[in-house]
Amino acid sequence: VLWFIVWIGLIVLFIYGDPIIFVLYLQFFKVGICAFGGGLATIPFLKELGESTGWFTQLDLANMIAVSESTPGAMGVNMSTYVGYMVLNNYYHNLGLSFVGSIISTLGLVSPSIIVITIVASFLNKFKTNKYVEWVFYGLRAASVGLVIAALYSILEVSLFNQYQTITDGVITQVDCISHSWNMAFSGLSGFENFFPSLANFMSYLFNWKAVAIGLLFGI
Repeated sequence: VLWFIVWIGLIVLFIYGDPIIFVLYLQFFKVGICAFGGGLATIPFLKELGESTGWFTQLDLANMIAVSESTPGAMGVNMSTYVGYMVLNNYYHNLGLSFVGSIISTLGLVSPSIIVITIVASFLNKFKTNKYVEWVFYGLRAASVGLVIAALYSILEVSLFNQYQTITDGVITQVDCISHSWNMAFSGLSGFENFFPSLANFMSYLFNWKAVAIGLLFGI
């Protein structure tokens, strides 16, 4: 697998002078190495990857989460395959290279799992009753819960909250929806009698109530 990545990467580098294959692999390798707890735990890292590289937006991530949860396949793998395809398609508009991008980014995501499981399998049967090993797994379980909760919030943020943007010198910047809604609702508050109307405005600015209704319906 690694030789395949090296040779394909070198060919692309020689033809186009761009190390994008290696960048794709390494970026998704970093996401995969932090994916304790499964696909949902990768969401905070995928969100950071999109913000740092510009390969996809938060809306793209939210859409892929929706697709992944309504079709077979793991969230992280689906996202890496999609992003790898789109990145090389945007770079080169070449179907063959786009397909290769899908393979490279997916291999990058699953490589840490393959490496870690291979190492774990070699000593787990021998050391699984060791108290220090039990402590490590105890900590990993707690870390997984934290990552899934962080993933849940990021999903709610882009799915149920209204999204606000500012444009400065032609640059679009995402605005924190909670603080923006609070400022819009409470900036002119004077007197306690206006508190509850302002609170109602805050909820109206913050939540996309159609999305909330759909989420509750399908959640039930």
